[in-house]
Amino acid sequence: MVQIREQGGLVKSMLEKSAVLSFGALKIIVFSALIFVITGCQRTDSEQSTSGPMPTVVSTKPPSSSQTVVAYNSSPTPMPSGSTRTPSPTPTPTPTLTPTPTLTPTATPATSKSTVIPVPTLVPDQKNTIGAKGLVSPTPLVRDVEVMVLCSLDSERQEISCEISGSKKGQNFKWTSNATTRWNTGPTWQFALEGTPVPEITEVVIEICENTVCTNLRTELDTSHLVKERPVGGVTHGDEQSAKPSSENSVTTSEENKEDIYNPLATQEIIDKYPVWAKYCTNSGPVMFSFSPMKLEDINQMSPYGDVVGAHITPIDHMYFGPKDESLGRDIYEVRAIQDALIFDIGVRDKNTDTNEAQARDWRLDMAHTCSFASYFDLLTSVTPEIEEKWAQSLDKGDYRNWDGIEVKAGQVIGYAGGQSLDFGVYDWDVALPGLINPEAYANREPWKTHTVDPFQYFPAEIREPLLDKMIRAVEPRAGKIDYDVDGTLSGNWFQIGTDWYNGINQNRYWEGHLSIAPHQIDPNIWRIGIGFLETENNNFVIHGDSDPLDISVGSGPVSYELRKYKVYIPQNPQKLWWVEPHVKGDIYGVLIFPDLVGTALLSLEENGLLRLEVFMGESKDQINGFTQNSRLYER
Repeated sequence: MVQIREQGGLVKSMLEKSAVLSFGALKIIVFSALIFVITGCQRTDSEQSTSGPMPTVVSTKPPSSSQTVVAYNSSPTPMPSGSTRTPSPTPTPTPTLTPTPTLTPTATPATSKSTVIPVPTLVPDQKNTIGAKGLVSPTPLVRDVEVMVLCSLDSERQEISCEISGSKKGQNFKWTSNATTRWNTGPTWQFALEGTPVPEITEVVIEICENTVCTNLRTELDTSHLVKERPVGGVTHGDEQSAKPSSENSVTTSEENKEDIYNPLATQEIIDKYPVWAKYCTNSGPVMFSFSPMKLEDINQMSPYGDVVGAHITPIDHMYFGPKDESLGRDIYEVRAIQDALIFDIGVRDKNTDTNEAQARDWRLDMAHTCSFASYFDLLTSVTPEIEEKWAQSLDKGDYRNWDGIEVKAGQVIGYAGGQSLDFGVYDWDVALPGLINPEAYANREPWKTHTVDPFQYFPAEIREPLLDKMIRAVEPRAGKIDYDVDGTLSGNWFQIGTDWYNGINQNRYWEGHLSIAPHQIDPNIWRIGIGFLETENNNFVIHGDSDPLDISVGSGPVSYELRKYKVYIPQNPQKLWWVEPHVKGDIYGVLIFPDLVGTALLSLEENGLLRLEVFMGESKDQINGFTQNSRLYER
């Protein structure tokens, strides 16, 4: 049943139908309903819990060189072992600055259109296909509970407001859309259309979770009348004029640069995904940093890029700053801007990423230093009152379209940390990591990942050397490495077919379809596997077998690896809690492998470029007779 009222623009889309409407500048309201029943990144310390005998395998040498059910069938957003051999490190460029004049073109809005999209009937406890990504497992639909989503489009402000009704206590919500990089929790959401251009069809998805079962309800709005043509050069709307560049190595939000334009110095990817950054940045290329993220005396130790733990099944794209004394609690240590920057994105986290349980609020700050170079902090326990106030004001304006970002200066205190590690990463969007062979796999969730660079090269020696003294990785590159894809081998990141690549299907457990086979971040001679779907205490293990993952090809046939637990440790002092106790300059860290067998992984590279995996927990390779119906296929 579909009901339409022009003045209110009301469209009621029950289980049987969904509608896409357009009324030009009028406010459009889309009303979706679904009857269903939902049934019953902080660094984790590297020591894994174990039982049984103490380890007998010890390395003492220094390291060497929800199913989701949607209300209609539509395609997802386009996606874009001990070994002695280590993949070669990725070279990083020398920082340079090349100012470029700013130009702004014109654009013309397109005409509107109306379309009705049919919706297949969803039957409880039966399988339903989702787009072109394959078949997903069924989720029981809830009986006798009507959940409705009401979305309205304000064409003049280019804002969408949504609310849900009919929900019940104990349910958790997460809103996402293809028209913004933002997301939200709670029963309501208001956001600005950030896409450049605005998508012809704007999708709003609310994920409703109770316990471990999640259901998605999708609403579509026709926003084609808001689409603006993008001229050659990757710049969008506004009258053509030049923008005044600011001083070198800085980003400004001064009034003369606040025209509704996009800077041609920004890459197309940044223009598409980060409108505030793209509008107000100046210059391009990397900059040199002037300050350490934390005072040197406040840092106990640093952990490199490339860890695999918890929700991070693929090697992690940020490093960790361990505070001097975590026992002192939150908000103890200052976090500072490493260079002049524009805070172009702010995120808050009130639930633990791994468990989805409530927690004290963490903050994430993304900062642009030029039109292609950025850094970020996460797991700040608070931000300064000035930043929090401006963030709150931006929400009152309707998310981030009317926000100009927050300008900060080098050395300025921007927040505080304590009681846990601080995340830190640097990203050069002019650099593409060669060891992530399908960048589009990450585009919908963490597009910056493929642009991760070594931050140490951007610090002067007087800051870089003391930081390196606190880094627990001794092998080059000291910052670590995350890109290990080697085509035609097992090495690198993989994604289970039908799980929307890195983005995942179940947003509360987006990593379930992830798989990685990569060297350990502390000792690259040791290979590790991360398996996202395992519902065990640990989901990553050291692998032990007769074959180097780099030597496995299509013609190798099935290969098995034993799975073993491990921990990072200091061979000279195995009992030291290195992440808690004071760091000692010169300590060499290693990987301690526990002798007990956890299980066996059976892997095979298929002719079509796919990887087949099956995990046999508690079984040795001698007990395995080959793949069963429980095997899974992965791609990359």
